[in-house]
Amino acid sequence: PSSISQLLSRFSSFEKLQRAFAWLARFKCYIAQRRWRNSPVPERMSELLSVGEIQNTTFDIVKVVQLESFAEIIASLNDFPDFVSALAAVSQPCVSYKRSRVGGRLELSSFDNDVKHPIILPSRHVVTSLIVNHYHVVAGHFGYSTRL
Repeated sequence: PSSISQLLSRFSSFEKLQRAFAWLARFKCYIAQRRWRNSPVPERMSELLSVGEIQNTTFDIVKVVQLESFAEIIASLNDFPDFVSALAAVSQPCVSYKRSRVGGRLELSSFDNDVKHPIILPSRHVVTSLIVNHYHVVAGHFGYSTRL
């Protein structure tokens, strides 16, 4: 396992993972500002995390998981959109914002893009388990049939 996989496996909840990576992303921006601009410490460092920061971090986590699990397939999809693979069975995958998503019949619907094209995650990954467990708790601990 890669060092990122080892780091991801240390978190017991998806919310803790999101927040930890959001703080790391904020610290990364802070270091870049201090290094290149030699500016004073921004006030934002002491503030709470914003919803946007947590969302961006969530997308970054998904990108890392996909690159780790589907590196060869994603590279092939970028080169050959009609590439036949295990992911092609879920109806023409599409790549948007460097994240692999499911394509399909909902393309012309009025649903939001996140509903029309759900993000593809590996079935046996620690982050996938954390996400499923997170929404299981958010939904009120509904039964096993609801988790799928």
